[in-house]
Amino acid sequence: MAGDPYCHRPIPRQPTDTDVTNVLRAIAVGVGATLFMDVWAVFLKRALGIVSANYCLVGRWFCYMPQGTFTHTSIADSPKRPFECAVGWFGHYVIGGLYALLLVAFVSDSWLMRPTLLPALLFGVGTLFVPFLVMHPAFGLGVAASKAPNRVQARLKSLMAHTAFGIGLYVSAVGLNHPWAPAWMPRYAAGGGCFSTCGNSGLMLAQRGAHDVQIVTAGFARFGSSNVPTRTKIR
Repeated sequence: MAGDPYCHRPIPRQPTDTDVTNVLRAIAVGVGATLFMDVWAVFLKRALGIVSANYCLVGRWFCYMPQGTFTHTSIADSPKRPFECAVGWFGHYVIGGLYALLLVAFVSDSWLMRPTLLPALLFGVGTLFVPFLVMHPAFGLGVAASKAPNRVQARLKSLMAHTAFGIGLYVSAVGLNHPWAPAWMPRYAAGGGCFSTCGNSGLMLAQRGAHDVQIVTAGFARFGSSNVPTRTKIR
């Protein structure tokens, strides 16, 4: 009936336990990938003498932002700020978590259940645009470190770091789908809309199917004389 307020009324989608679980898992994947990248950087430093990025300078950049200063002639020559190293390392891991959320937004949350290497690797390399186009110019190094004394070396170091981050995204996502994942990390359980602290990728897929199932309800249309049972999609 055209005038009935109950007809064709859109039902807003409410956040589910699955949504919250996906966010938590994505953040965990990002933090794990950042840790993987840092471990790789330590290996490069000890094995090959390649020095990684100085996250104290990143913290200095962040600390100047509340004062309205976003770019520097030379971030290394700018006066130090209190707690800049702590701020830089904290921001480093926060950014890693945000990157992982962005990856899941691009490829869908099904990637968390069945992670593959190629999307993670391509995304990790794609994040090079952030330092090349934002951080390097803001630090006074020019676009893609064009003003750096050793610009080719700086670019290669960034490429290696972000490639390691992409691999780390995949490794972390695979790790969270195995029994040795931390007990506090929510996992999917088969059936219903709930999650538990036990399960594996097979149960995760079962829960995804339970969320998308269509149930034929026992009842009839509210208006009209049709005796065809109504169909309701449960989300």
